[in-house]
Amino acid sequence: MFRRSAAAAMLILGLWLSYDALYAVILIVGRGSSIADALLAPPSGLIRIMGAGLMSMGGLLALFSQRGAGILATIGATLILGLGGLIAVAGADPSLWMTTAFYGVAALVLSGLLLSLRS
Repeated sequence: MFRRSAAAAMLILGLWLSYDALYAVILIVGRGSSIADALLAPPSGLIRIMGAGLMSMGGLLALFSQRGAGILATIGATLILGLGGLIAVAGADPSLWMTTAFYGVAALVLSGLLLSLRS
């Protein structure tokens, strides 16, 4: 019961972060940049999409009690938290990295639950 709730929360958080990342990339491309520039200059868009995708896949797999779901979710959460840390170390304004770091910590807590609880 608790593991499924954590899995559903991880799936929702991963989908939200995926939407947020894809929206930013589409906005940059809509302003005339190429998709490569939107993802790789700086690479934060690519890291955010990969992390959120792994979190979503981990949450979905955990809902269906598949093996390896917690590991996928943990890798995705680590990518999101690492991205927040990288943005902070780069000296960006806290309004740019605080929410990413908060979502990363929340995702790590959820992935810890997925790794420790049995269905």
